[in-house]
Amino acid sequence: MNGVYNVNVPIALGGTLVAGTTDIYAFSVPTDALGGGITITQFGVLTHAAIGAGSAPAITLLSCSAAGVVNGTIGTKGSAATTAGTLASGTITSAWVDGTYLVKVRHTQVAASADACWANVAVQYKMGR
Repeated sequence: MNGVYNVNVPIALGGTLVAGTTDIYAFSVPTDALGGGITITQFGVLTHAAIGAGSAPAITLLSCSAAGVVNGTIGTKGSAATTAGTLASGTITSAWVDGTYLVKVRHTQVAASADACWANVAVQYKMGR
């Protein structure tokens, strides 16, 4: 079970980024029988076009219980500008996520983007510590 795994969570598929906050369950962490917890190694936002500061998505990566109750912040990425095709990295504050937990993406859009956009939150992790 060695290796690095990637999960991409779409937050915009050709539409505008609408102001507000949206929670999206990204994936469930494997149970102990399947390897247990994970370590988040990197996350950020990928967009197809540049988005200016303030209009770029702000992301909070959260760990949640199986019932969806938030029990920790993994990391954050503010609404700094993005460059097309380049990962706008978030800052990881607590990389370990216990087995059986869920990883949730909280997308906060302070100002709507005026143009159609394709945007993904990319999460990279490895099994274990």
